[in-house]
Amino acid sequence: MNNTKRLLLLSFILIVFFSLRPVVSANEEIIRQSIDALHDLSKIPERDVFFYLLEKAEAIAIFPKVVRLGLGLGAQYGDGLVYRKEFNKNNWYGPAFYKIYGVSFGPQVGIQSTSLILLIMNQKGMDIFYNDGLTLGGNVSVAAGPIGRSFSAEVDLNLDSSIYSYSQSRGLYIGLSVQGAQIKQNHQANRQLYQKSVDPEEILTSKVSSNPESLRLLQMLQDLIRKNTTEN
Repeated sequence: MNNTKRLLLLSFILIVFFSLRPVVSANEEIIRQSIDALHDLSKIPERDVFFYLLEKAEAIAIFPKVVRLGLGLGAQYGDGLVYRKEFNKNNWYGPAFYKIYGVSFGPQVGIQSTSLILLIMNQKGMDIFYNDGLTLGGNVSVAAGPIGRSFSAEVDLNLDSSIYSYSQSRGLYIGLSVQGAQIKQNHQANRQLYQKSVDPEEILTSKVSSNPESLRLLQMLQDLIRKNTTEN
């Protein structure tokens, strides 16, 4: 089997696997898993820089379960959501639902599940999510999210990427490359949550879901920022 056929097969398996869930239960599951992913990252000892960037970020994207399937080549796929923060305020809009697709190269066999959190720092980063089918990287800089218990001069001077990525597997912080991954808007999930067709940009600039689990996640984001501001 050549590489192209192998990659198409891997992608098809992942998409079919995720498509089997009913949309309503899938939305609830994504939100609950996102709460768990954010909670896990907020508890690592080296979380201070993450909290600092979260406070400065314009938005956060959480893909709580990115599944990577390898068979020589690798394909990855995951469902997630985005919340956007009002400028200079701790008020959030969302969620808008998205999908992430990716390809990885090199020897790899098996299945791995990873949580992925993206901190979106500016309008250039937001454009990836306002437009459908764009890829991470290229004209929009994406960097592995720095971690640490304190700030160094080197870190302070180099926080200039549009998006910072944080990934965990089994509670451990790991580096998951998202360069070249494609972001797709999940119109079906958004329509189910808001009971009508609505553009993700409209959601992220003016709408707040009344879903109880979503409100719980929003409260968690606000509390993390408030706690970081108080401690610093």
